[in-house]
Amino acid sequence: MIDVGEIARRYGGAVSGGQALIPAIGHSNKDRGVAIKPAPDAPDGCIVHCFNGADPLAEKDRLRADGFLPARKAKAELGPWLPVATFEYVDATGEVIYRTVRREPANWPGPGKRPKEFRAERCEGGRWVAGMGDCDRVPYRLPELRQAIEACRPVYLVEGEAKADKLAAWGLPATAIAFGSNGWRADYAGHFAGAKVFILPDNDAPGRDFARKAFSDLSGCAAPAIVELPGLPEAGDVIDWQGSADDLEKLCANAALPDWLHQPEAGAGADKPASAFRFVAVGNLEFRPPEFLIDGLIEASALGLLFGDPGCGKSFLAVDIALSLATGTPFHGLAVKQGAVFYIAGEGHNGLARRFAAWAHDRDVSIANAPLFVSTRPAQFLDAASANAVAEAVEGLAALHGAPALIIIDTLARNYGPGDENSTSDMSAFVAAVDDLKARFPGCTVLIVHHSGHTEKGRARGAMALKGALDFEYRLERD
Repeated sequence: MIDVGEIARRYGGAVSGGQALIPAIGHSNKDRGVAIKPAPDAPDGCIVHCFNGADPLAEKDRLRADGFLPARKAKAELGPWLPVATFEYVDATGEVIYRTVRREPANWPGPGKRPKEFRAERCEGGRWVAGMGDCDRVPYRLPELRQAIEACRPVYLVEGEAKADKLAAWGLPATAIAFGSNGWRADYAGHFAGAKVFILPDNDAPGRDFARKAFSDLSGCAAPAIVELPGLPEAGDVIDWQGSADDLEKLCANAALPDWLHQPEAGAGADKPASAFRFVAVGNLEFRPPEFLIDGLIEASALGLLFGDPGCGKSFLAVDIALSLATGTPFHGLAVKQGAVFYIAGEGHNGLARRFAAWAHDRDVSIANAPLFVSTRPAQFLDAASANAVAEAVEGLAALHGAPALIIIDTLARNYGPGDENSTSDMSAFVAAVDDLKARFPGCTVLIVHHSGHTEKGRARGAMALKGALDFEYRLERD
């Protein structure tokens, strides 16, 4: 296993959360933009995250050159990446909607497990094309899932299609969702309405996170339970498990909620997990006065929207808000609560840089060390993997500079992902992804920059599901 302490010492970095945080190639010694985390089952035995635009492959090559990783195998030695399994997702009638294809290199000498990747494909014009497009997302083995629910049989939810196929071969109604632990979406829950659902997580942190999210979303329409399989190795799953179908059914019959269900992954939990739903007497409600990031204007722990016509100055105002908070500068006479700001920029990065510089010049305030961080590319919040990557990038920098006080998404359209703004279900999924990001950082506010409607200038564009989720909303107009 790699030695994160030695890596941190070699490059003048630090160790935090079990990972080495080091300067990226060509960056100053104060930079901590590269995180190296041990992962025995990953290629090379580690995972490299870059938070400042650095190239993770180049960072790995540096580690190889300095003897921390084995020499890279020539691409020809690995051979081509070949499809090894295909999993079709069908509608209730059995018609194929899309499929996922698992690919692996033809030759893999190790160390670690053979690398894999999954690709989604949809059929258009008689041929398979990359991506799901606007296809309806459905659980794997949907017809069997519906038959089981109609017959009042319990169903089993796992992270991958091969695991569901194993359980189905045992005669158990089983399903999965595309892209495993990163693929769960709140709108999958409706397919399980009225069912008893046994969630079987992998034995690792992503598996537990998947189980938490699925359990939470299913609790509103089904009867979920989480079943931990005994004797699994780290990162093991039902395919590794040595039990039988009878063993599994006995485990499920006596399933109890795991201690970690209502606890953050790295924290120690209370002795008894909190109830998923409860009431409190009105006299016992705790009143807390609002806490503002900008006095009287933007609250902490809120979801807000700034909308207006194109060219009305929305991004200028967002930059003003961001830099005021990051530098602790009063916002047009209003007191601010200084804190880290993360700006998810969908476009115009060069223009943003000019605006930041102009703001600093106009206010005569240095922004050299301001805790304001700008993304190098848009997010895709309707894509679970992209949304998770955003959260991981924020968490990596938050460990060094403090949790975000404010996250700005500019604009909704550029960071939306593969969906329709006018679709209630797509907009609800977008809001759920943003809420999940906000929930990771207590006290954080998310401000979404958006366009006004094409014909109704007094409201934001798209489905009303967004408006219903907001804590505050501002419309910007030119004088």
